[in-house]
Amino acid sequence: MKSGYPGGLASPSVGHEVLVVSVAISDGLLRRRVLAAFAATGIALAGEDGVDGAAADVVIVGRALDTTEVVGLRSELEAFQPTPVLIVAPRTGAAGLRRALGAGARGIVFDLEVDVALPSAVRAVAAGQTCVPCEVNLVSDKPTLSHREREVLKLAVSGRTNGEIAAALCLAESTVKSHLSAAFSRLGVRSRREAATLVLDPEQGLGPIVLGTKVAMPGMAGANGAPTIG
Repeated sequence: MKSGYPGGLASPSVGHEVLVVSVAISDGLLRRRVLAAFAATGIALAGEDGVDGAAADVVIVGRALDTTEVVGLRSELEAFQPTPVLIVAPRTGAAGLRRALGAGARGIVFDLEVDVALPSAVRAVAAGQTCVPCEVNLVSDKPTLSHREREVLKLAVSGRTNGEIAAALCLAESTVKSHLSAAFSRLGVRSRREAATLVLDPEQGLGPIVLGTKVAMPGMAGANGAPTIG
């Protein structure tokens, strides 16, 4: 973590440490609440009082997660690398939080809890921790998939269509769709493309669960172009 303000500005401190936060939130009301949450802390705000945003220890963004796609959110968060990102979001379920973590978010705070939870969450993220609301702290656990869900998902991620999966596993196509929908829900994704992104990402640890191996299957490169459930 960085210490002190750039340019020799005076710096408030908690102990011997100063954290600098960049607030990338356009919503006026939410931004004011976020700024107010830091008023009595030793956390400096990038862009306030001459602090350069490039010197931030943590970036805070505000967005809804219920309709967020992992791929799009991942691209958005990558723009802030290597600075870790904490998302302030409306209350959402486990799937939305899993999508955010899978896309690279290092912390999530529900917007109604900004006043009490945000400073502590920022400190945790700046210290290299992942921080989520305690009511959903199991969201980062590996999802449990049935044997059939793993079989169907493995073929879907490899680029097979629903019809091809049905023929390979001697199932009705409607049954394939049902298993895919259940698997997508457990993973917190909405399409084959998002599923492939998560399964093939070694940091997610889902390869052994879905593929039964740590090595990517041959032919996986075509998975990103596969259609969603039709």
